[in-house]
Amino acid sequence: MTGVQTCALPIFDKCFYFNIVGLHSDNITWQFFGDNKFEHFENAYNRFFRMLLKGSLNNFFKSKMVSVTNVFHDKETSLQNHQYFNWNSIYRLQNELENVSFETDAIIFIDSNHDKEEIYTDESNFIQLIDLILGSFRHAFDKTTKREGSTEIAKIFAKYLKAMMDNPFNPQYFKKYSFSFFPTRKLKS
Repeated sequence: MTGVQTCALPIFDKCFYFNIVGLHSDNITWQFFGDNKFEHFENAYNRFFRMLLKGSLNNFFKSKMVSVTNVFHDKETSLQNHQYFNWNSIYRLQNELENVSFETDAIIFIDSNHDKEEIYTDESNFIQLIDLILGSFRHAFDKTTKREGSTEIAKIFAKYLKAMMDNPFNPQYFKKYSFSFFPTRKLKS
């Protein structure tokens, strides 16, 4: 086969980047995110989503001009109805990042089940891939299921995860794939 390039994580295409942050929930001061548990999740998710988007754009494309055509998210009723989530990250980042422009002003919510998604079927498949990656990394840490297939995939991903955590500046995946935890210590008011 000619024209095929390999990379440190051969399961990913050259045009694929990811930035995953595992949250240390015990280190989060939840009252900063609202008055009740329902608000905590939505407000924290909104803030960390923006943090990840900004961090990814800064880390992977800092010296390049970037145009973001669309931002997709799996359908999530509470986030779809949240007063800030569908527009705030885009609005804030449009004003904070000089090298990034957004061609959209709102997140598009799609169904991650491509059989149900009528308009954005390719993007639906991509969200399924993201779910697979996140679930595999989470299972590698937390052993979240006993299902044989999930465990098998998690073992494959775990070796890449370990490599990223042990040597985050490896040139084969530095500024392409990232995994970290936040916050590293308990935040105080």
